[in-house]
Amino acid sequence: MKQSDKILVGIQEILDFIGVQDRRTFKTLYDEGLPARTKNRRWFAHKDRVEEFFYAWAVGSFDEFLEEEDSAYED
Repeated sequence: MKQSDKILVGIQEILDFIGVQDRRTFKTLYDEGLPARTKNRRWFAHKDRVEEFFYAWAVGSFDEFLEEEDSAYED
C-alpha cells in the first residue's frame, strides 16, 4: 500500500518539511501545539495541518487554531 504524499512519518521527516534540524525546536513547537502525534514511538503529522499551524502562528490567529485543534479530538 502506497503512503500518502501528505503524511509525514518520523521526527526527521517532519523537521525536513518545516526546515528545522534541531530536535529541541521540534519539542518546543510540539509543546506549543504543532499538530503531530506519536504511535508506537513513531511520530506522524499531516502536511496540511502543519502548514495551517504555521499560518495561524504567523498571522496571529494561533489561539483560534488551538481551539479548533482541541475540538477536532473531542468525540
